[in-house]
Order: sequence, then structure tokens, then C-alpha cells
Amino acid sequence: MKLKYLLLFIYSSVLLNIGISQNTYCLNISTTDNGSSVTFDWSLSASQVVAASIEVIGTGDLNGNSEIIGGFGQSSYSGSFDWSKSLSGIITFTIDDSAPLGVVLPSPPNTRFSPDCSIAPITLSTFLATKYTDKSSKLEWSTLSEFNSEYFGIERSNDGASWETIGKVAAAGNSNKELHYTLIDDRLPLMRSNEQLFYYRLRLTDLDGTFKYSDIKGVNFNRLYTSKVNIFPNPTLDRINVDLSGLDPESGNSEISMFDMTGQLILRKKVAGNGIELIDTQNLSPNTYNVVIRQGKRIYQQRVIKL
Repeated sequence: MKLKYLLLFIYSSVLLNIGISQNTYCLNISTTDNGSSVTFDWSLSASQVVAASIEVIGTGDLNGNSEIIGGFGQSSYSGSFDWSKSLSGIITFTIDDSAPLGVVLPSPPNTRFSPDCSIAPITLSTFLATKYTDKSSKLEWSTLSEFNSEYFGIERSNDGASWETIGKVAAAGNSNKELHYTLIDDRLPLMRSNEQLFYYRLRLTDLDGTFKYSDIKGVNFNRLYTSKVNIFPNPTLDRINVDLSGLDPESGNSEISMFDMTGQLILRKKVAGNGIELIDTQNLSPNTYNVVIRQGKRIYQQRVIKL
């Protein structure tokens, strides 16, 4: 397992050793997880007194609240630092996401800050879409971290192919705490016909215009069948809808797996909530596949034919 971190050195006015004046410099760290802490090094130069702070954002398997330990013998770093000359040697910091400290990993040598913050602007942890009323859908999502994030674009489709933007929600900008967002979609068409599906996705957008899309979620209005799990269309050409609306979300998250007829695993996906999951099948060979949904000790299976 890999631990991934983004270290942010945020300051008001400073000239770093690579000679570019910025407001934020970044350091990306990725290391194998075989202990409870990660140690890394860097060298730093500044031209004046620095009003600054250091923050840590976990972008993968980081758990808990992180802190920075080391360097000048302080347990954290914020406030004003007088780095009026180039700082000689290497300063060592340790990111610890558990207490007490465990094994300290070997540190990569001569790591330097960079203005290239090439990291996904938003780490999305959950995205749920559910029927709210007969005329509206409720969208809920959470982020574990945000860096230079600007907004969430909410897009809707009735066929999973053509999309329209139905709203925007401002993002936090920078955060290393879990944040929660909600949007109610009661826009036209207000009346949903029987068995009509609406698909939703989030456009996670950075301040510089960089963006990525979330997974697609679906809402089925006027659900007519009574089975706990339903998969459609079946047979299918390019995608299937796995409708988990009949499951009780209080019973925990679900896991969707797809196998071919030899038992080989094709895909596995963990799902929160009880909405509709859209699964792309266009790259699968024409055949029969077994879709298995697990929620706790309960197992639901259905065969799907790919044309």
C-alpha cells in the first residue's frame, strides 16, 4: 500500500531557492506504508523574514489528523521564520498520522519544494444521488482534501451520454479536513415519468481550470419493481444500471463484482448508499457475465448478457 501526501509551504512573501516568487510551494511524497510515520528531507532558501505555515494533505491512504514533527525541534511550524540566508544542509520533517510514533521510514535525499502542485485538486470520498421527492433528486458528496479547488459542477443526463450542467457549488479552496456538500435538483423537467432515469456526475474543477469527473450515479423515479436489486438493460450493448434502491443503507456499504463464466473477476467496486450505479460494458466481449452484489452477509446475483 502507498501513502501519498502533499506538503504545502504557504507564505506571504518569500523568494525560494529556485528563484520564483510564489504564494504556495508544494512537495509531493509517495512512500511504501510499513510504519506509522514518514520522514522526508528538503533544503530551503529565503530572502527575508517569512510569515508562513506548513500544512499536510493526505491524498490516498492517509488516516487521521497529521502533524509535522522535526526540523528546528518544534512540534509544528507556523508563524514568522527568519530565513534571511540560504539554509545550509538538509532539514528533516516527519509526517505522523498515528500516535505514538512507530517505525520511521528511510528519507529520500535532497528533496526540494516546487511550484508545480501537480495533484488532483479534490479528493472525493463519497458521492450519492437519491430520490428526494417525486419531483426532485438529492445529491450529497464529501471530500477528504482540497487543494486550489474552485467549484463542483453538477451535470445531469437522461441517457448517460449527453450531459447538461444544472448547477455549481463553490469548493473550499484549500482544506485537509472532511467536508460535506448537498444539492437538491428540482429543475425542469419537474415531472418524472414512470421508470425514467436521471444520471448525475460531478465536475471537480481547480482554480486553473483543471478538472476531472466523478463516477456516474443514477436516480430511478417511480420504481415499479419490488426486488432489492435490479440490473438493466439485460441484454445490454454498452452499459448496465445496477439499481440498489431496495437495499437498506443502514446495513452498510455494498460491493459490486462482475465475473465471466470461468469465474475470472472483471471488475469490483465498493458503493456507498442505495442509488443506481452505472457500469460501462462497451469494452467487454459478447458473453454472459455474473454480477454479484454483497451487503454484509447478504448476496444478490444476476446474470447479464453482453451483446
